[in-house]
Amino acid sequence: MMKNYNRLLFSTLGAAFEYYDLAIYSVFAVTIGSKFFDKSSSISNTLLVFLVYIVGYIVRPLGAWGFSYIADKKGRAFILRLNMILLFFSTLILALLPTIESIGVLATVLFVGLRCVQSLAVGAEIPVSVVYIVENYPKRQGLVTSMVFCCLSIGIMMTSLVLFILNHFTSQTFIQDYGWRIGFFIGACFTFILFFLRKNIIDIPQVTNSLDKPQSENYIFIIKVIIGIALVACIAMLTTQLYMFLPAYHQMYIQSSYDVSDLLLTGSIIMAISCLIGGFISDYVSKSKMMALLILISIAVAPIFYKNMIAGTDVFACFIILSIVMGFFAPTYNIIITNFFRLEYRCRGYGIAYNLGYLVFSAGVPALTISLITATSSLLVTVYLIVFAAAVSFIGIAAASWFMKKA
Repeated sequence: MMKNYNRLLFSTLGAAFEYYDLAIYSVFAVTIGSKFFDKSSSISNTLLVFLVYIVGYIVRPLGAWGFSYIADKKGRAFILRLNMILLFFSTLILALLPTIESIGVLATVLFVGLRCVQSLAVGAEIPVSVVYIVENYPKRQGLVTSMVFCCLSIGIMMTSLVLFILNHFTSQTFIQDYGWRIGFFIGACFTFILFFLRKNIIDIPQVTNSLDKPQSENYIFIIKVIIGIALVACIAMLTTQLYMFLPAYHQMYIQSSYDVSDLLLTGSIIMAISCLIGGFISDYVSKSKMMALLILISIAVAPIFYKNMIAGTDVFACFIILSIVMGFFAPTYNIIITNFFRLEYRCRGYGIAYNLGYLVFSAGVPALTISLITATSSLLVTVYLIVFAAAVSFIGIAAASWFMKKA
């Protein structure tokens, strides 16, 4: 029994690295920009740092395809270990990498290259983790999947702890010079430890027996991937608008002293808890119907939230409701997509759909939102985009249900 719990824990913890790395990267963006890009403009440097972040999102589907292909051929456990090796070496080298002052433009090239290696590995980490635990715990698919996404919150907590220690026990000069290196070094240590913890995890016999089977799904596979992208659309848009872009939206367009950081902190804690509760519930109800209900609640509450924010009235209750809904989302669309694909193609199908879904409905959304607000002068553009993504996911649910009935 203890081995089962260890297998569950060690296979899900890798998800924490994604948000830890993202948070460290964002917090030290200005400093990183000055270390690896031209120092003449801090704004340009910061934009270049985030451009590298977007490039990482573009690279992720390639990692999802390549590593998920190996996972379908060599096993899920193999990739879960390989990912940690790649993340360890790429992150450790980043922590030790000489700056542009020392080796010139080569520092920039190496920095971008190492971030791409990280993105290739991260692109497969969550998909392979989800597929692995779904196959190992078929009767509790919703609950165990929710644990993967709860681990994303652990990554944020790790970042908060690192920043707390740096701010309270070092100087600002030290943080500017070495804070980003310490952040990356701790991330490397985390992946190093997790590699050894994952050494003894194995695939179930059904997966092992399917590894050498001939694989040919042709155009049906592509259609299923497109449906999977549609299923990801709503939650990707909600995550982007309500968490990633909300601080910038509030700062740029809303004349209010409301502390968005407190809202996000409270909401993220609520979302992590509701993720587990939603995972437990999802194992006893139809995941398609549960997801459809969550989408309806989202498009009902989101307009109220944004109208209240624009008017300067209280938004706390609406934001908490939306955070609960987002937590409940995790065990629905992920399980639907995972079970949508045959065993021989599962990692590739889910990995490509998941990463392309976030690429299309998340990576460029902040820039798109700003452009549309500028063009239309309407601050409710965020609501229209959420409703659009919700409609796309509704179509995805209908298409997935039709395919499953035909199977």
